[in-house]
Amino acid sequence: MTDWRQQYQFLDGYHEESGDMASARCPFHEDRKASLRLNLRTGWAECFAGCGKWGPTDFAARTGLPAPAGGNGRPGNGKAEWISYVYTDAEGRPLFRVSRTPDKGFPQSHWDGHAWQKGLTRADGSKVTRTLYRLQALASSDPEEPVWITEGEKDADNLASLGLISTTFAGGAGKSGLTPDRELQVLAGRPVYVLPDHDEPGIRHAKIVLDQLRRVGAVPYLLDTVRPGKDITNWLEAGGSREALLDLAAACQAWTPPSPVLTLAEAARKAGVHRATLHRAVQSGALPAAAETRPQGTRYTVTQADLEEWITSQGTSQEPCDVLGHVAGTSQGR
Repeated sequence: MTDWRQQYQFLDGYHEESGDMASARCPFHEDRKASLRLNLRTGWAECFAGCGKWGPTDFAARTGLPAPAGGNGRPGNGKAEWISYVYTDAEGRPLFRVSRTPDKGFPQSHWDGHAWQKGLTRADGSKVTRTLYRLQALASSDPEEPVWITEGEKDADNLASLGLISTTFAGGAGKSGLTPDRELQVLAGRPVYVLPDHDEPGIRHAKIVLDQLRRVGAVPYLLDTVRPGKDITNWLEAGGSREALLDLAAACQAWTPPSPVLTLAEAARKAGVHRATLHRAVQSGALPAAAETRPQGTRYTVTQADLEEWITSQGTSQEPCDVLGHVAGTSQGR
């Protein structure tokens, strides 16, 4: 049997407790409470401030400790490794965790004050409150500092290792279950960069998140230029750095939702003018429009943003930033 005491005794703040357990300061965040729990029987380590849970091999790789000879089993059964990510409240108290199994399952469990219990429904039938990942670090950070939202806990942890304030949602793309009027209020007023996975579900999820951020008063940015790779972890593994990421972020403008597209009849009603007036504006080039040729004639459409610019005859040009298939500061359908 591996002597895990020898593996972990050099961690800062190491202290042995009863029942084959020990504690230490977590090396993945500024830890003043010795929130890292070490199972000296299985070798597993778990940060109750929300950094995650690791088998001994994974923990050694992350910290630079010597690779253990005892393998990397799931606690108590010697099978392949499960990796767990703990979600806490703003004070660092554990609420629930998301685990990743070797076959890419993602079971969830909640903390009942004594042990982890299956699912997110308590014994009394109440639901566990969903929160943002790494909430304690987020809530205690400088409100002027940007927040980085990824699509997974591993990505968020990798950004946190660069000294960035990062978070994500449990459940993956489109399954967060968070509501802007409650859990996302902690992001109000802050610059928030959304880094989606480069696939269709990731982009759909980013649209939802960006709109929710706007509704709570955050300043959202879509950073989908982080390539190559499917996600930020792939990008970092390919040589990406904190400095390169900050450079990409500095070149992007705040996200605005795509402007609705209107027919000339709809636009005329909104503007309170005759349709022929808008038609003349389109023909003269004063009002940008998209033209669609039909058997019955040409159909023009304009965006609400362009209509508003035409009405006020004012507007500022901005350097565009590619956002979800449209260009901020310009419009679809031109």
